[in-house]
Amino acid sequence: MATIDLDLLYSETMSKFNQLWQVPESGQSRRQRVDSQDNSLIERRCEFCQKSHPATHMIKHHIVPEDIVVKVGLERDRIVELCFSCHRALHNWNNRNVSWVYHDEKTRRHKAKSLAEIAREYESAYWKFMEESLKQDYPEKSAISNELEVIGNLRSAI
Repeated sequence: MATIDLDLLYSETMSKFNQLWQVPESGQSRRQRVDSQDNSLIERRCEFCQKSHPATHMIKHHIVPEDIVVKVGLERDRIVELCFSCHRALHNWNNRNVSWVYHDEKTRRHKAKSLAEIAREYESAYWKFMEESLKQDYPEKSAISNELEVIGNLRSAI
């Protein structure tokens, strides 16, 4: 029976949290920037909203978090470039839709998922996020009417 070591989970979470607030070393920024060259003149397209933004407003996002990719030993790590707002929206989506535990009906307890299952869940959550955005952008019922528009006078002059 696999149980969750809450002390270990808490220490790992706090160490990641502390890394976020460390002062960056010289030449590094807190956010991952796309290029080290003059980013103020370069325009990039967000892979989610498809809007152009200055490269300084773009963030590289790992679909599956880096630490999980390393621990599971995945061969490829898919990275997408997102603007700040889409990046925040994707993280909020993942917080609501990616679960690290499941409920075992036999024991009536929550158990931790394997890292491979979590990696698949992050990948799946990303594609569902993209699918939901397409539904919002292109609803099934079009605003265009099926009726033909009559232009001018089409009656024959008999």
